[in-house]
Amino acid sequence: MAEASREAGRVALRWWRGWPGWIGYVAAAWSLTYGLLGLYWTLGGAGFPFGKNDPGAALSILGSGRADFGAPVIAALGLAGVVAAVAMARTQRGGGVLRAALLGFAWVAAVTLTLVMPDYRVLVAVAYTPIVLIGTPFGWPPGVSILDVFPWPVVNQFVCIAGGLLWAATAVAYGRRSRGACESCGRDGTRVGWTTPDSAARWGRWATYVAAIIPILYAVTRWAWALGFPLGISEEFLREGQEVGLWRAGAALATLAVGGAILTLGLVQ
Repeated sequence: MAEASREAGRVALRWWRGWPGWIGYVAAAWSLTYGLLGLYWTLGGAGFPFGKNDPGAALSILGSGRADFGAPVIAALGLAGVVAAVAMARTQRGGGVLRAALLGFAWVAAVTLTLVMPDYRVLVAVAYTPIVLIGTPFGWPPGVSILDVFPWPVVNQFVCIAGGLLWAATAVAYGRRSRGACESCGRDGTRVGWTTPDSAARWGRWATYVAAIIPILYAVTRWAWALGFPLGISEEFLREGQEVGLWRAGAALATLAVGGAILTLGLVQ
């Protein structure tokens, strides 16, 4: 049994290390699936997650989206994504216009899906999930279930983020492969100044400190509100939050944020 477990672990490790070879096909599968969803919505299927079908449409950049226009666009882009992803997965070396077009498509897809389409409800869902899961057996937060945290439009945003990450990884793998660099690490025998170990250690340390400080500043405000100090808000808003227990949830999130900040410092310790 132990030997079988070790062998399974070695197989999984080899599979993971070979991600540049299969990531493009996974991105193609995601594009095909989401494109078929777009076709389904084009034909009148229910569940189009944007516009009037989204209760939080005012928070989304696609809040005014309509199924009669958006769904066919999704279907067409999904099909184009399949073709582009398979081409990137099968290409070994290349350059010129085709390489630039494929990389441009991949990076635009990655940025759009991960940064443009989602809104802050994704962060709210991630932050409140542990609170809801832990508090539900005790009836807190009152009247809130995990389904309230993850309505379909928010789940769709997570689906889009997953697709964006797949496209980013596909772009990285193809970019390395097409210029003859190592697909796993990106090294091609040359060094750019800012990527040398000494240079990266300098700017990386400051970037890590900034990434750790920002959630701590967030935590200070939430702890202050939980303790009754209206730091940056009005007394009226403070009282409203106290009446519904909002600041207790905020303090819990602040504590998680500080934990994340401490873990972030581990990157340069």
